[in-house]
Amino acid sequence: RRRFRTHRRAIEAILTQGDLAPTVKTAGISPVPRALPPAWTERSRTQSVLALLALLGSCSVVGCIHRRHNLPHRDSTERAKPMPIARSEPAAPRAEVAEPGAASSPHTAHKLASTQIDGADFPDGVLALTWDDGPDRHTLELAHYLRKQHVSATFFVVQAWSPGVSSYPGYGPSVQNTGYARIPVLRQLVELGHRVGNHTLHHVYLAGVDGARARTELATEQHALAPFESDELSLFRVPGGAWNRTVADEESAAPNLDELVGPIRWDVDRKDWESSIRCDSTEPELECEAWRGGQRLKPKVTAARYLESISKARHGIVLLHDRVADVGSRYALDVAHALLPALIARGFVFAAPVLGFSPLSERLSASAQNALANADIRNWTFVDKNADGRADLCKHEASGWTCLPSTAAPDTARDGVPKTMFGAATRVASHPEVPPLEGSRECTLQLGPSARLADVDGDGRADCCALTQRGVSCARAHGSSFAAPELWSADQNFSAAPAGAALLFGDLNGDLRADVCAYHSGVVACALSNGSSFTSATVWARPGVLPPGGRLALADVNGDARADLCVLETGLVSCGVAP
Repeated sequence: RRRFRTHRRAIEAILTQGDLAPTVKTAGISPVPRALPPAWTERSRTQSVLALLALLGSCSVVGCIHRRHNLPHRDSTERAKPMPIARSEPAAPRAEVAEPGAASSPHTAHKLASTQIDGADFPDGVLALTWDDGPDRHTLELAHYLRKQHVSATFFVVQAWSPGVSSYPGYGPSVQNTGYARIPVLRQLVELGHRVGNHTLHHVYLAGVDGARARTELATEQHALAPFESDELSLFRVPGGAWNRTVADEESAAPNLDELVGPIRWDVDRKDWESSIRCDSTEPELECEAWRGGQRLKPKVTAARYLESISKARHGIVLLHDRVADVGSRYALDVAHALLPALIARGFVFAAPVLGFSPLSERLSASAQNALANADIRNWTFVDKNADGRADLCKHEASGWTCLPSTAAPDTARDGVPKTMFGAATRVASHPEVPPLEGSRECTLQLGPSARLADVDGDGRADCCALTQRGVSCARAHGSSFAAPELWSADQNFSAAPAGAALLFGDLNGDLRADVCAYHSGVVACALSNGSSFTSATVWARPGVLPPGGRLALADVNGDARADLCVLETGLVSCGVAP
Protein backbone atom coordinates (compact mmCIF):
# COMPACT_ATOMS: atom_id res chain seq x y z
CA ARG A 1 0.00 0.00 0.00
CA ARG A 2 2.82 2.40 0.82
CA ARG A 3 4.46 1.67 -2.54
CA PHE A 4 1.11 2.18 -4.29
CA ARG A 5 0.52 5.57 -2.64
CA THR A 6 4.05 6.70 -3.50
CA HIS A 7 3.72 5.61 -7.13
CA ARG A 8 0.25 7.09 -7.49
CA ARG A 9 1.29 10.52 -6.20
CA ALA A 10 4.28 10.59 -8.54
CA ILE A 11 2.30 9.40 -11.54
CA GLU A 12 -0.56 11.84 -11.01
CA ALA A 13 1.97 14.66 -10.82
CA ILE A 14 3.27 13.55 -14.23
CA LEU A 15 -0.25 13.31 -15.63
CA THR A 16 -1.11 16.81 -14.47
CA GLN A 17 2.13 18.56 -15.39
CA GLY A 18 4.10 16.43 -17.81
CA ASP A 19 3.94 15.01 -21.30
CA LEU A 20 0.73 13.05 -20.78
CA ALA A 21 -1.32 16.07 -19.73
CA PRO A 22 -3.52 16.79 -22.76
CA THR A 23 -3.03 20.04 -24.59
CA VAL A 24 -5.14 21.53 -27.31
CA LYS A 25 -3.98 22.94 -30.61
CA THR A 26 -6.02 25.22 -32.77
CA ALA A 27 -5.12 27.06 -35.95
CA GLY A 28 -2.72 29.93 -35.42
CA ILE A 29 -2.37 29.35 -31.68
CA SER A 30 0.71 27.90 -30.06
CA PRO A 31 -0.02 24.75 -28.06
CA VAL A 32 -0.18 25.45 -24.34
CA PRO A 33 -0.46 22.65 -21.76
CA ARG A 34 -3.49 23.01 -19.58
CA ALA A 35 -5.12 21.31 -16.64
CA LEU A 36 -6.92 18.05 -17.27
CA PRO A 37 -10.29 18.88 -18.88
CA PRO A 38 -13.50 16.98 -18.09
CA ALA A 39 -13.06 14.97 -21.30
CA TRP A 40 -9.85 13.52 -19.83
CA THR A 41 -11.87 10.89 -18.02
CA GLU A 42 -11.00 8.73 -15.05
CA ARG A 43 -10.79 5.87 -17.52
CA SER A 44 -8.18 7.70 -19.60
CA ARG A 45 -6.34 8.72 -16.45
CA THR A 46 -6.34 5.14 -15.19
CA GLN A 47 -5.06 3.87 -18.54
CA SER A 48 -2.03 6.16 -18.34
CA VAL A 49 -1.41 5.19 -14.72
CA LEU A 50 -1.51 1.51 -15.67
CA ALA A 51 0.93 2.02 -18.52
CA LEU A 52 3.44 3.73 -16.24
CA LEU A 53 3.02 1.16 -13.50
CA ALA A 54 3.67 -1.60 -16.00
CA LEU A 55 6.99 0.03 -16.82
CA LEU A 56 7.80 0.07 -13.11
CA GLY A 57 6.96 -3.60 -12.82
CA SER A 58 4.26 -2.95 -10.27
CA CYS A 59 1.91 -5.79 -11.18
CA SER A 60 0.50 -6.09 -7.69
CA VAL A 61 -0.37 -2.42 -7.74
CA VAL A 62 -2.29 -2.85 -11.01
CA GLY A 63 -4.62 -5.19 -9.23
CA CYS A 64 -5.13 -2.58 -6.53
CA ILE A 65 -6.08 0.03 -9.11
CA HIS A 66 -8.53 -2.29 -10.85
CA ARG A 67 -10.24 -3.02 -7.54
CA ARG A 68 -10.19 0.65 -6.52
CA HIS A 69 -11.96 1.78 -9.69
CA ASN A 70 -14.14 -1.33 -10.08
CA LEU A 71 -12.71 -1.94 -13.55
CA PRO A 72 -12.36 -5.32 -15.25
CA HIS A 73 -8.85 -6.55 -15.84
CA ARG A 74 -7.57 -5.67 -19.29
CA ASP A 75 -7.95 -8.64 -21.60
CA SER A 76 -9.12 -9.42 -25.11
CA THR A 77 -12.84 -9.61 -24.27
CA GLU A 78 -13.61 -6.79 -21.85
CA ARG A 79 -13.43 -3.04 -22.01
CA ALA A 80 -14.05 -0.17 -19.61
CA LYS A 81 -13.86 2.55 -22.17
CA PRO A 82 -14.21 5.73 -20.63
CA MET A 83 -21.12 13.58 -41.53
CA PRO A 84 -21.89 16.56 -47.21
CA ILE A 85 -24.93 14.99 -48.18
CA ALA A 86 -25.03 13.90 -51.81
CA ARG A 87 -27.77 15.94 -53.45
CA SER A 88 -30.74 14.23 -55.00
CA GLU A 89 -31.32 17.20 -57.26
CA PRO A 90 -28.75 18.47 -59.79
CA ALA A 91 -26.16 20.93 -58.64
CA ALA A 92 -26.59 24.61 -59.40
CA PRO A 93 -25.55 25.23 -63.00
CA ARG A 94 -23.08 27.98 -62.15
CA ALA A 95 -20.65 28.69 -59.38
CA GLU A 96 -20.56 32.05 -57.66
CA VAL A 97 -17.42 33.89 -58.72
CA ALA A 98 -15.83 36.98 -57.21
CA GLU A 99 -13.01 39.24 -58.37
CA PRO A 100 -10.46 39.55 -55.78
CA GLY A 101 -5.32 32.88 -54.35
CA ALA A 102 -2.41 30.23 -54.06
CA ALA A 103 -3.52 29.98 -50.50
CA SER A 104 -2.28 28.44 -47.35
CA SER A 105 -4.87 26.44 -45.45
CA PRO A 106 -5.97 26.15 -41.84
CA HIS A 107 -5.25 22.44 -42.33
CA THR A 108 -1.52 23.08 -42.37
CA ALA A 109 -1.67 24.05 -38.70
CA HIS A 110 -3.25 20.69 -37.90
CA LYS A 111 -0.72 18.20 -39.25
CA LEU A 112 0.43 15.35 -37.04
CA ALA A 113 1.19 17.09 -33.77
CA SER A 114 1.98 16.50 -30.13
CA THR A 115 -1.21 18.28 -29.17
CA GLN A 116 -4.73 17.17 -29.92
CA ILE A 117 -7.18 19.26 -31.94
CA ASP A 118 -10.51 20.17 -30.43
CA GLY A 119 -13.39 22.42 -31.46
CA ALA A 120 -12.85 25.16 -28.88
CA ASP A 121 -12.58 27.79 -31.64
CA PHE A 122 -15.67 26.64 -33.56
CA PRO A 123 -18.31 29.33 -33.97
CA ASP A 124 -21.32 28.96 -31.69
CA GLY A 125 -23.92 26.71 -33.23
CA VAL A 126 -21.40 24.61 -35.20
CA LEU A 127 -20.90 20.94 -34.31
CA ALA A 128 -18.72 18.19 -35.73
CA LEU A 129 -20.45 14.88 -35.04
CA THR A 130 -17.99 11.99 -34.92
CA TRP A 131 -18.56 8.27 -34.43
CA ASP A 132 -15.75 5.92 -33.34
CA ASP A 133 -14.78 2.24 -33.41
CA GLY A 134 -16.97 0.99 -36.27
CA PRO A 135 -18.13 -0.15 -38.63
CA ASP A 136 -20.60 -2.25 -36.69
CA ARG A 137 -23.78 -4.00 -37.73
CA HIS A 138 -25.91 -0.82 -37.85
CA THR A 139 -23.30 1.71 -39.03
CA LEU A 140 -24.62 1.90 -42.58
CA GLU A 141 -28.18 2.32 -41.30
CA LEU A 142 -26.93 5.18 -39.13
CA ALA A 143 -25.19 6.77 -42.13
CA HIS A 144 -28.41 6.62 -44.17
CA TYR A 145 -30.35 8.22 -41.32
CA LEU A 146 -27.82 11.05 -41.06
CA ARG A 147 -28.10 11.69 -44.77
CA LYS A 148 -31.88 11.95 -44.53
CA GLN A 149 -31.32 14.59 -41.84
CA HIS A 150 -28.85 16.42 -44.15
CA VAL A 151 -26.07 15.83 -41.62
CA SER A 152 -22.50 15.13 -42.67
CA ALA A 153 -20.55 13.12 -40.07
CA THR A 154 -17.07 11.72 -39.57
CA PHE A 155 -16.56 8.01 -38.87
CA PHE A 156 -13.23 7.06 -37.28
CA VAL A 157 -12.98 3.45 -38.36
CA VAL A 158 -11.05 0.29 -37.44
CA GLN A 159 -10.12 -2.45 -39.89
CA ALA A 160 -10.46 -5.42 -37.53
CA TRP A 161 -10.71 -6.35 -33.86
CA SER A 162 -8.14 -8.95 -32.86
CA PRO A 163 -7.97 -10.96 -29.61
CA GLY A 164 -4.98 -9.97 -27.53
CA VAL A 165 -4.22 -7.03 -29.86
CA SER A 166 -7.20 -4.66 -29.75
CA SER A 167 -7.62 -2.49 -26.69
CA TYR A 168 -10.98 -3.00 -24.95
CA PRO A 169 -13.01 -4.67 -27.70
CA GLY A 170 -16.35 -4.67 -25.89
CA TYR A 171 -18.91 -7.37 -25.14
CA GLY A 172 -21.13 -9.79 -27.00
CA PRO A 173 -20.88 -12.65 -29.50
CA SER A 174 -20.06 -10.39 -32.48
CA VAL A 175 -17.03 -8.64 -30.99
CA GLN A 176 -14.66 -10.02 -33.63
CA ASN A 177 -17.16 -9.70 -36.49
CA THR A 178 -16.86 -5.94 -36.84
CA GLY A 179 -14.50 -3.53 -38.54
CA TYR A 180 -14.44 -2.74 -42.25
CA ALA A 181 -12.59 -5.97 -43.10
CA ARG A 182 -15.75 -7.84 -41.99
CA ILE A 183 -18.27 -5.07 -42.79
CA PRO A 184 -16.98 -3.38 -45.97
CA VAL A 185 -19.01 -0.17 -46.03
CA LEU A 186 -16.36 2.54 -46.45
CA ARG A 187 -17.37 3.36 -50.01
CA GLN A 188 -21.03 3.63 -49.04
CA LEU A 189 -20.20 5.94 -46.13
CA VAL A 190 -18.36 8.32 -48.46
CA GLU A 191 -21.06 8.11 -51.14
CA LEU A 192 -23.58 9.12 -48.48
CA GLY A 193 -21.57 12.29 -47.88
CA HIS A 194 -19.64 11.31 -44.75
CA ARG A 195 -15.91 11.27 -44.01
CA VAL A 196 -13.83 8.30 -42.85
CA GLY A 197 -10.89 8.79 -40.51
CA ASN A 198 -8.00 6.72 -39.19
CA HIS A 199 -8.64 5.12 -35.76
CA THR A 200 -5.69 2.68 -36.03
CA LEU A 201 -5.77 -0.71 -37.68
CA HIS A 202 -6.85 -2.74 -34.62
CA HIS A 203 -7.95 -0.09 -32.08
CA VAL A 204 -4.67 -0.04 -30.17
CA TYR A 205 -3.80 2.48 -27.46
CA LEU A 206 -0.68 3.99 -29.05
CA ALA A 207 0.73 5.43 -25.84
CA GLY A 208 1.18 1.87 -24.57
CA VAL A 209 3.10 0.38 -27.54
CA ASP A 210 6.52 0.98 -29.09
CA GLY A 211 7.09 3.35 -32.00
CA ALA A 212 7.31 0.66 -34.68
CA ARG A 213 4.00 -0.87 -33.63
CA ALA A 214 2.33 2.55 -33.50
CA ARG A 215 3.56 3.38 -37.01
CA THR A 216 2.24 0.07 -38.34
CA GLU A 217 -1.16 0.70 -36.79
CA LEU A 218 -1.43 4.17 -38.30
CA ALA A 219 0.34 3.67 -41.63
CA THR A 220 -1.33 0.39 -42.61
CA GLU A 221 -4.72 1.84 -41.72
CA GLN A 222 -4.00 4.99 -43.69
CA HIS A 223 -3.00 3.00 -46.78
CA ALA A 224 -6.37 1.23 -46.64
CA LEU A 225 -8.36 4.46 -46.16
CA ALA A 226 -6.56 6.58 -48.77
CA PRO A 227 -8.76 5.62 -51.76
CA PHE A 228 -11.85 6.79 -49.86
CA GLU A 229 -10.58 10.26 -48.91
CA SER A 230 -12.16 12.16 -51.79
CA ASP A 231 -11.98 15.37 -49.75
CA GLU A 232 -8.17 14.94 -49.65
CA LEU A 233 -8.33 15.17 -45.85
CA SER A 234 -6.57 12.43 -43.86
CA LEU A 235 -8.09 12.74 -40.40
CA PHE A 236 -7.10 10.55 -37.49
CA ARG A 237 -8.08 10.04 -33.88
CA VAL A 238 -6.18 7.87 -31.43
CA PRO A 239 -8.22 5.35 -29.42
CA GLY A 240 -8.98 6.62 -25.94
CA GLY A 241 -7.17 9.89 -26.64
CA ALA A 242 -3.96 8.05 -25.69
CA TRP A 243 -1.43 10.42 -27.24
CA ASN A 244 1.67 12.15 -25.92
CA ARG A 245 4.74 13.99 -27.14
CA THR A 246 6.88 10.87 -27.29
CA VAL A 247 4.44 9.10 -29.61
CA ALA A 248 3.98 12.25 -31.69
CA ASP A 249 7.72 12.75 -32.17
CA GLU A 250 8.21 9.15 -33.25
CA GLU A 251 5.31 9.11 -35.69
CA SER A 252 5.91 12.54 -37.21
CA ALA A 253 9.29 11.27 -38.43
CA ALA A 254 7.56 8.67 -40.64
CA PRO A 255 7.23 10.13 -44.19
CA ASN A 256 4.07 8.18 -44.97
CA LEU A 257 2.28 9.80 -42.01
CA ASP A 258 3.18 13.43 -42.66
CA GLU A 259 -0.21 14.19 -44.25
CA LEU A 260 -2.28 12.99 -41.29
CA VAL A 261 -4.35 15.74 -39.70
CA GLY A 262 -4.84 15.27 -35.97
CA PRO A 263 -5.15 13.76 -33.51
CA ILE A 264 -8.76 14.91 -33.40
CA ARG A 265 -9.94 15.17 -29.80
CA TRP A 266 -13.43 16.12 -28.64
CA ASP A 267 -15.30 18.71 -26.59
CA VAL A 268 -18.39 16.70 -25.61
CA ASP A 269 -18.53 13.07 -24.48
CA ARG A 270 -21.43 11.75 -22.41
CA LYS A 271 -20.27 8.14 -22.38
CA ASP A 272 -22.55 6.41 -24.85
CA TRP A 273 -20.06 3.50 -24.93
CA GLU A 274 -20.38 2.71 -21.22
CA SER A 275 -24.07 3.60 -21.10
CA SER A 276 -24.86 0.74 -23.47
CA ILE A 277 -23.88 -1.78 -20.75
CA ARG A 278 -24.26 0.12 -17.46
CA CYS A 279 -26.86 2.00 -15.47
CA ASP A 280 -25.11 5.11 -14.20
CA SER A 281 -28.09 6.94 -12.72
CA THR A 282 -29.50 8.22 -9.44
CA GLU A 283 -32.97 7.36 -10.79
CA PRO A 284 -32.53 3.89 -12.28
CA GLU A 285 -36.24 3.13 -12.17
CA LEU A 286 -36.82 6.01 -14.61
CA GLU A 287 -33.63 6.20 -16.64
CA CYS A 288 -32.50 2.58 -17.01
CA GLU A 289 -33.72 -0.53 -18.79
CA ALA A 290 -33.13 -4.25 -18.45
CA TRP A 291 -30.08 -5.60 -20.24
CA ARG A 292 -28.58 -9.12 -20.07
CA GLY A 293 -29.64 -9.80 -16.52
CA GLY A 294 -28.75 -6.30 -15.35
CA GLN A 295 -29.55 -2.74 -16.34
CA ARG A 296 -28.23 -0.11 -18.71
CA LEU A 297 -29.08 3.52 -19.45
CA LYS A 298 -31.92 4.02 -21.89
CA PRO A 299 -30.77 5.39 -25.26
CA LYS A 300 -33.10 8.38 -24.96
CA VAL A 301 -31.54 9.25 -21.58
CA THR A 302 -28.04 9.06 -23.08
CA ALA A 303 -29.24 11.32 -25.91
CA ALA A 304 -30.70 13.77 -23.38
CA ARG A 305 -27.35 13.93 -21.57
CA TYR A 306 -25.55 14.69 -24.85
CA LEU A 307 -28.11 17.35 -25.66
CA GLU A 308 -27.62 18.98 -22.27
CA SER A 309 -23.84 19.09 -22.61
CA ILE A 310 -23.94 20.28 -26.22
CA SER A 311 -26.40 23.03 -25.33
CA LYS A 312 -24.03 24.23 -22.60
CA ALA A 313 -20.92 24.01 -24.79
CA ARG A 314 -22.76 25.65 -27.73
CA HIS A 315 -20.19 24.36 -30.23
CA GLY A 316 -17.39 21.84 -30.74
CA ILE A 317 -16.55 18.24 -31.61
CA VAL A 318 -18.90 15.57 -30.26
CA LEU A 319 -17.64 12.06 -29.50
CA LEU A 320 -20.09 9.22 -30.15
CA HIS A 321 -19.62 5.53 -30.97
CA ASP A 322 -21.33 3.54 -33.71
CA ARG A 323 -19.77 0.45 -32.10
CA VAL A 324 -20.66 0.72 -28.42
CA ALA A 325 -19.76 -1.70 -25.63
CA ASP A 326 -22.83 -3.77 -26.47
CA VAL A 327 -21.29 -4.76 -29.80
CA GLY A 328 -23.76 -5.37 -32.63
CA SER A 329 -26.66 -3.66 -30.87
CA ARG A 330 -28.94 -0.84 -32.07
CA TYR A 331 -27.97 1.32 -29.12
CA ALA A 332 -25.96 3.89 -31.13
CA LEU A 333 -28.69 4.12 -33.75
CA ASP A 334 -31.36 4.66 -31.11
CA VAL A 335 -29.27 7.41 -29.47
CA ALA A 336 -28.90 9.16 -32.83
CA HIS A 337 -32.65 8.94 -33.54
CA ALA A 338 -33.32 10.70 -30.23
CA LEU A 339 -30.47 13.24 -30.43
CA LEU A 340 -30.41 14.49 -34.03
CA PRO A 341 -33.94 15.99 -34.25
CA ALA A 342 -33.36 17.87 -30.99
CA LEU A 343 -30.08 19.35 -32.24
CA ILE A 344 -31.61 20.37 -35.54
CA ALA A 345 -34.58 21.95 -33.77
CA ARG A 346 -32.15 24.07 -31.76
CA GLY A 347 -30.54 25.42 -34.92
CA PHE A 348 -27.18 23.64 -34.79
CA VAL A 349 -25.30 23.13 -38.06
CA PHE A 350 -22.91 20.29 -38.75
CA ALA A 351 -19.43 20.35 -40.23
CA ALA A 352 -16.09 18.55 -40.29
CA PRO A 353 -13.74 18.45 -37.28
CA VAL A 354 -11.51 20.90 -39.17
CA LEU A 355 -12.98 24.09 -40.63
CA GLY A 356 -11.05 25.13 -43.70
CA PHE A 357 -10.23 24.21 -47.28
CA SER A 358 -7.32 21.93 -48.04
CA PRO A 359 -4.17 23.74 -49.27
CA LEU A 360 -4.67 25.19 -52.73
CA SER A 361 -2.84 23.16 -55.36
CA GLU A 362 -2.56 23.14 -59.16
CA ARG A 363 -5.47 21.28 -60.78
CA LEU A 364 -4.73 21.43 -64.52
CA SER A 365 -3.44 18.22 -66.05
CA ALA A 366 -0.68 18.49 -68.63
CA SER A 367 -3.23 17.94 -71.38
CA ALA A 368 -5.45 20.75 -70.05
CA GLN A 369 -2.81 23.43 -69.69
CA ASN A 370 -2.73 24.35 -73.37
CA ALA A 371 -6.42 25.27 -73.31
CA LEU A 372 -5.80 28.00 -70.72
CA ALA A 373 -2.28 29.02 -71.71
CA ASN A 374 -3.34 32.32 -73.26
CA ALA A 375 -7.03 32.29 -72.45
CA ASP A 376 -9.02 35.11 -70.92
CA ILE A 377 -9.99 33.46 -67.66
CA ARG A 378 -13.05 35.71 -67.37
CA ASN A 379 -14.70 33.66 -70.10
CA TRP A 380 -14.44 30.41 -68.13
CA THR A 381 -16.84 29.26 -65.46
CA PHE A 382 -17.70 26.13 -63.48
CA VAL A 383 -20.57 24.10 -64.90
CA ASP A 384 -21.40 20.41 -64.49
CA LYS A 385 -21.83 19.72 -68.18
CA ASN A 386 -21.72 15.92 -68.04
CA ALA A 387 -24.11 15.50 -65.06
CA ASP A 388 -21.66 13.50 -62.94
CA GLY A 389 -22.01 15.80 -59.92
CA ARG A 390 -18.56 17.33 -60.43
CA ALA A 391 -18.18 20.93 -61.59
CA ASP A 392 -16.23 21.12 -64.86
CA LEU A 393 -14.36 24.20 -66.06
CA CYS A 394 -16.11 25.42 -69.19
CA LYS A 395 -16.24 28.21 -71.72
CA HIS A 396 -19.43 28.95 -73.68
CA GLU A 397 -19.25 30.05 -77.26
CA ALA A 398 -21.77 30.47 -80.05
CA SER A 399 -20.86 27.02 -81.38
CA GLY A 400 -21.24 25.29 -78.02
CA TRP A 401 -19.22 24.52 -74.92
CA THR A 402 -15.56 23.75 -74.45
CA CYS A 403 -14.98 22.01 -71.12
CA LEU A 404 -12.11 20.73 -69.03
CA PRO A 405 -13.81 17.81 -67.24
CA SER A 406 -13.23 17.27 -63.56
CA THR A 407 -11.74 13.85 -62.83
CA ALA A 408 -10.03 12.09 -59.93
CA ALA A 409 -6.80 10.12 -60.02
CA PRO A 410 -4.76 8.52 -57.23
CA ASP A 411 -2.10 10.86 -55.89
CA THR A 412 1.02 8.68 -55.71
CA ALA A 413 2.69 11.21 -53.43
CA ARG A 414 -0.09 10.62 -50.88
CA ASP A 415 -0.48 6.85 -50.92
CA GLY A 416 -3.29 6.95 -53.46
CA VAL A 417 -5.56 9.65 -52.01
CA PRO A 418 -7.81 10.74 -54.92
CA LYS A 419 -6.81 14.13 -56.30
CA THR A 420 -9.21 16.17 -58.38
CA MET A 421 -7.76 17.36 -61.68
CA PHE A 422 -9.15 18.95 -64.85
CA GLY A 423 -8.55 16.89 -67.98
CA ALA A 424 -8.07 17.64 -71.66
CA ALA A 425 -10.45 20.06 -73.34
CA THR A 426 -13.51 18.48 -74.92
CA ARG A 427 -16.26 19.87 -77.09
CA VAL A 428 -19.76 19.54 -75.68
CA ALA A 429 -22.82 19.47 -77.90
CA SER A 430 -24.33 22.91 -78.35
CA HIS A 431 -26.64 23.93 -75.54
CA PRO A 432 -28.31 27.26 -74.92
CA GLU A 433 -26.62 29.53 -72.44
CA VAL A 434 -27.69 28.73 -68.88
CA PRO A 435 -30.09 31.60 -68.08
CA PRO A 436 -29.70 33.65 -64.95
CA LEU A 437 -31.86 32.52 -62.08
CA GLU A 438 -35.35 33.99 -62.13
CA GLY A 439 -35.55 37.16 -60.10
CA SER A 440 -31.95 38.29 -60.58
CA ARG A 441 -33.05 41.69 -61.89
CA GLU A 442 -35.38 42.19 -58.93
CA CYS A 443 -32.56 41.11 -56.62
CA THR A 444 -30.17 43.70 -58.03
CA LEU A 445 -32.80 46.41 -57.81
CA GLN A 446 -33.44 45.57 -54.17
CA LEU A 447 -29.90 45.13 -52.81
CA GLY A 448 -27.61 46.69 -55.39
CA PRO A 449 -25.24 45.50 -58.15
CA SER A 450 -23.19 43.27 -55.81
CA ALA A 451 -26.27 41.22 -54.82
CA ARG A 452 -26.19 37.49 -55.43
CA LEU A 453 -28.86 34.81 -55.64
CA ALA A 454 -28.43 31.82 -53.32
CA ASP A 455 -30.74 29.45 -51.46
CA VAL A 456 -29.58 30.36 -47.97
CA ASP A 457 -32.59 28.94 -46.11
CA GLY A 458 -32.73 25.60 -47.90
CA ASP A 459 -36.30 25.85 -49.20
CA GLY A 460 -35.30 25.24 -52.82
CA ARG A 461 -35.82 28.88 -53.87
CA ALA A 462 -33.09 31.41 -54.56
CA ASP A 463 -32.87 34.23 -52.04
CA CYS A 464 -31.21 37.60 -52.61
CA CYS A 465 -28.14 38.51 -50.53
CA ALA A 466 -25.59 41.30 -50.56
CA LEU A 467 -22.85 42.86 -48.50
CA THR A 468 -24.13 46.05 -46.87
CA GLN A 469 -22.62 48.52 -44.42
CA ARG A 470 -23.94 46.45 -41.51
CA GLY A 471 -22.84 43.07 -42.83
CA VAL A 472 -24.57 40.42 -44.93
CA SER A 473 -28.26 41.09 -45.59
CA CYS A 474 -30.62 38.66 -47.29
CA ALA A 475 -34.11 39.00 -48.73
CA ARG A 476 -35.84 35.65 -48.80
CA ALA A 477 -37.72 34.50 -51.86
CA HIS A 478 -41.41 35.03 -51.36
CA GLY A 479 -43.57 33.87 -54.24
CA SER A 480 -42.57 35.84 -57.32
CA SER A 481 -40.75 38.51 -55.32
CA PHE A 482 -38.48 38.93 -52.32
CA ALA A 483 -39.37 39.76 -48.74
CA ALA A 484 -37.80 42.74 -46.98
CA PRO A 485 -34.04 42.32 -46.41
CA GLU A 486 -32.91 41.06 -43.01
CA LEU A 487 -29.47 41.17 -41.44
CA TRP A 488 -28.07 37.63 -41.52
CA SER A 489 -24.57 38.43 -40.27
CA ALA A 490 -22.91 41.43 -38.66
CA ASP A 491 -19.60 39.55 -38.35
CA GLN A 492 -16.62 41.86 -38.68
CA ASN A 493 -15.11 39.57 -41.33
CA PHE A 494 -17.96 40.74 -43.55
CA SER A 495 -18.70 44.23 -42.25
CA ALA A 496 -15.01 45.13 -42.63
CA ALA A 497 -14.92 44.07 -46.26
CA PRO A 498 -14.72 46.85 -48.87
CA ALA A 499 -18.05 48.38 -49.81
CA GLY A 500 -19.63 46.58 -52.72
CA ALA A 501 -17.34 43.58 -52.44
CA ALA A 502 -18.84 40.48 -53.99
CA LEU A 503 -19.75 37.55 -51.79
CA LEU A 504 -19.23 33.89 -52.62
CA PHE A 505 -22.06 31.45 -51.95
CA GLY A 506 -21.87 27.69 -51.87
CA ASP A 507 -22.95 24.74 -49.73
CA LEU A 508 -19.80 24.12 -47.69
CA ASN A 509 -21.17 21.38 -45.41
CA GLY A 510 -23.66 19.49 -47.57
CA ASP A 511 -26.90 20.48 -45.80
CA LEU A 512 -28.54 21.94 -48.94
CA ARG A 513 -28.22 25.53 -47.63
CA ALA A 514 -25.90 28.05 -49.25
CA ASP A 515 -23.15 29.30 -46.96
CA VAL A 516 -21.25 32.53 -47.47
CA CYS A 517 -17.58 33.46 -47.94
CA ALA A 518 -15.88 36.80 -48.47
CA TYR A 519 -12.34 37.75 -49.45
CA HIS A 520 -10.62 40.71 -47.88
CA SER A 521 -7.33 41.57 -46.18
CA GLY A 522 -5.68 38.49 -47.60
CA VAL A 523 -8.07 35.89 -46.19
CA VAL A 524 -11.20 34.01 -47.19
CA ALA A 525 -13.61 34.00 -44.25
CA CYS A 526 -16.68 31.76 -44.36
CA ALA A 527 -19.84 31.34 -42.28
CA LEU A 528 -22.38 28.52 -42.31
CA SER A 529 -26.12 29.02 -42.73
CA ASN A 530 -28.53 27.65 -40.12
CA GLY A 531 -31.54 28.55 -42.24
CA SER A 532 -32.27 31.90 -40.61
CA SER A 533 -28.83 33.48 -40.15
CA PHE A 534 -25.14 32.83 -40.63
CA THR A 535 -22.81 31.66 -37.87
CA SER A 536 -19.77 33.71 -36.96
CA ALA A 537 -17.19 33.66 -39.72
CA THR A 538 -13.84 31.89 -39.46
CA VAL A 539 -10.84 31.89 -41.77
CA TRP A 540 -11.02 28.99 -44.23
CA ALA A 541 -8.09 30.01 -46.47
CA ARG A 542 -5.39 32.64 -46.77
CA PRO A 543 -4.99 33.57 -50.44
CA GLY A 544 -2.10 35.54 -51.76
CA VAL A 545 -2.54 38.60 -53.93
CA LEU A 546 -4.10 37.69 -57.25
CA PRO A 547 -2.72 39.03 -60.51
CA PRO A 548 -4.99 41.27 -62.59
CA GLY A 549 -7.97 39.29 -63.81
CA GLY A 550 -7.59 36.55 -61.20
CA ARG A 551 -10.75 35.28 -59.56
CA LEU A 552 -11.98 33.23 -56.63
CA ALA A 553 -14.83 30.76 -57.08
CA LEU A 554 -16.82 28.26 -55.05
CA ALA A 555 -17.73 25.08 -56.93
CA ASP A 556 -18.10 21.41 -56.09
CA VAL A 557 -15.20 20.12 -58.17
CA ASN A 558 -14.87 16.71 -56.46
CA GLY A 559 -18.55 15.73 -56.48
CA ASP A 560 -19.18 15.37 -52.75
CA ALA A 561 -21.94 18.01 -52.64
CA ARG A 562 -19.69 20.44 -50.73
CA ALA A 563 -18.43 23.60 -52.41
CA ASP A 564 -14.66 23.87 -52.89
CA LEU A 565 -12.52 27.00 -53.29
CA CYS A 566 -10.74 27.62 -56.59
CA VAL A 567 -8.43 30.34 -57.83
CA LEU A 568 -8.49 31.07 -61.55
CA GLU A 569 -5.60 32.85 -63.26
CA THR A 570 -4.40 32.87 -66.84
CA GLY A 571 -2.93 29.43 -67.44
CA LEU A 572 -3.43 28.34 -63.84
CA VAL A 573 -6.27 26.82 -61.79
CA SER A 574 -5.71 25.99 -58.12
CA CYS A 575 -8.31 24.52 -55.80
CA GLY A 576 -8.66 23.68 -52.13
CA VAL A 577 -11.23 21.03 -51.26
CA ALA A 578 -13.89 21.56 -48.59
CA PRO A 579 -13.64 19.13 -45.65
